[in-house]
Amino acid sequence: MRAFLAKFVALSIVSGTTIGINKILLTYFGLSLQATNWQLGLISASETLGLALGTLPAGVLVSRGNPRGLYGQASAVLAICFLLIPRLGVWFLLPPLMAFVGFFISFRIVSMNAIFLGELKGLGHGFAGWYRGTLSLGTMAIGPWFGNFFTRKLGLSSTFLISSGLFAGMATFGVLALPRKRSEVAFVASAKPEHWLLVLWRNPVVRRACLMEGLSGYCSSFFSTFMLVILIRDHGWSRERAIHILLLNGTAYVTVLLAAGWVLAKVERRILDRIVYSAAVVAMVGLGLAGRPAAFVVWTALFSLAVGFNNLINITSVSVSNCDRGHISGVTTLTQMFGGCLGSALGGALSCVVKLQLLFVVFALPWVAASVIRQPGRSAVEASPEVSRLQEERA
Repeated sequence: MRAFLAKFVALSIVSGTTIGINKILLTYFGLSLQATNWQLGLISASETLGLALGTLPAGVLVSRGNPRGLYGQASAVLAICFLLIPRLGVWFLLPPLMAFVGFFISFRIVSMNAIFLGELKGLGHGFAGWYRGTLSLGTMAIGPWFGNFFTRKLGLSSTFLISSGLFAGMATFGVLALPRKRSEVAFVASAKPEHWLLVLWRNPVVRRACLMEGLSGYCSSFFSTFMLVILIRDHGWSRERAIHILLLNGTAYVTVLLAAGWVLAKVERRILDRIVYSAAVVAMVGLGLAGRPAAFVVWTALFSLAVGFNNLINITSVSVSNCDRGHISGVTTLTQMFGGCLGSALGGALSCVVKLQLLFVVFALPWVAASVIRQPGRSAVEASPEVSRLQEERA
C-alpha cells in the first residue's frame, strides 16, 4: 500500500502541476493574442464546461473498462492538443479546443479518483483527502510557479512543448505505476440522472453541500482566471510579482485541506459555518477594493482559508450522510465544475459593464445569503459517535 501511495501521490502532484502550468500558460497566451477580459473568461469557461460535460461519459467508461488504460489514452490525447494550441493565431479558436481539452482532463480525473477510491479501504480514511490535496498542491502552488518560470525563461512556445511532454510522460508513467486490476469502488455510472436529482433535492445536507461547492467553484475560478489580469493590466504589476499572489492562494488552500481537519472535530458546525462564510464575504469585498500589495496579500490569504474550510466542511457533511457515495461524488463534482464555468464566463461578460476587480464585491453577495439563511439542523448521522470518531481520524 505504501508503494502505491508513493507512486499515486507523485503522479497526482505532477498532474496538478501540469494543470497549473497550463492555467498560467493559457492566460499569458491569451494576453499575447490581445484577448479582452470577456474573451479570456470564455476561454477559461470552455475548459471548465468540457470538464463538467466529460464527467458522466468518463464515469461510464471507467465503470466498464480499465481506469489505468483510460488514463493513459486521455493523457496521450492531451499531449497532442498542447502541441496544437500555440499554432492558433486567433483567440476564437481557443474556446472549442479548450472545451475538448477539458473533456479529456475529466477522463483523467475520474480514472484517478476511481483507482484511489478502490485502494482507500486498504489505506485507511486518514488518507481520504490526499488525492484532492496533492492535486491542488500542484494545480494551485507548484504549477503556477513553474508556469511563470518557464514562460519567462523559455517563452510560450517552448512551455507548450514542456506541457505536452509532461502529458506524454504521465501517459507512460500512469500505465506503469497505477494498479493493473480494475477498481472495485469506481464511479457509479449506472445510476440514472433523475435519481441524482432526487438525492440532491431530498437531502438538505447534501443539497447545501452541493450549493456551497458550486459557490466555491465560481469564486475560485474567477480568482484563478482574472487575478493575474487584474494585477498586471490594472495595477501594473510585473508577472514575477503577480504570480506570488497565486502561490499564496494555493499554499493556504492546500494547507487547510491537508492539515486543518482537526478543526472540524473541535468547533461546533453552525459556528464554523458562520465564521467561514463571513470570512469569504470579508475577503472578497477586500479583494474588490484592494489597491496596495499588502491588502492583496491579506485578503488573498483570508479568501484561500475560507474556500479551503468550506471544502472541508462539505466533504465531511456528505461523507457521513446516508446517501450513496458515488451519487454524492458525481453531484458535488458537477456542481463545482458548473460553478467554475459560471464564474469565468459571467465574470468575463460582466467586466464589459463593471470594473473587473469590483466583481469580487458583486460575487460576495451569494456568500452573504449563505451566512444569513438558517441552516438545516444536524442529522442523527452527523451527531452519532461514529461520525465523531471519523472526524477525529481525519484530524
